[in-house]
Amino acid sequence: LQESRLPWLSKKERQQLDKILQETGLVEIQNTRMGRASGGQKQRAYLAQALVDQPDLLILDESTASLDSVRKYELFDLVQHFNRRHGLTVLSITHDFDLMKKYSDKYLLLKEDRYALGEVSDIHSEEDLPNV
Repeated sequence: LQESRLPWLSKKERQQLDKILQETGLVEIQNTRMGRASGGQKQRAYLAQALVDQPDLLILDESTASLDSVRKYELFDLVQHFNRRHGLTVLSITHDFDLMKKYSDKYLLLKEDRYALGEVSDIHSEEDLPNV
């Protein structure tokens, strides 16, 4: 990260930003305008932005809605990396059953004034989801 581009950041903040850019695979495009970035790059940039302050909880609301199937799994592989390596708790809101099945431990199914909570390992197909 060029020190002159963000002079207000402390050395520690620049180091944290460098680390996040490396872990999210954004070093090569760090000086690219967001308008020129691909959808997957933009989602990774939004993720990097959220991670700079080292949160304990990350809330993702339909974060893969604009991504193709390859990019959505790449994004969640990255999210899973931060979950496992850095102990980041992730709450993901999605309508994508396959994504939930692959990356989640627990689920909370909401519908109007009813809900169901359970372990993803107990669900084998969408038909197994509780009828709420």
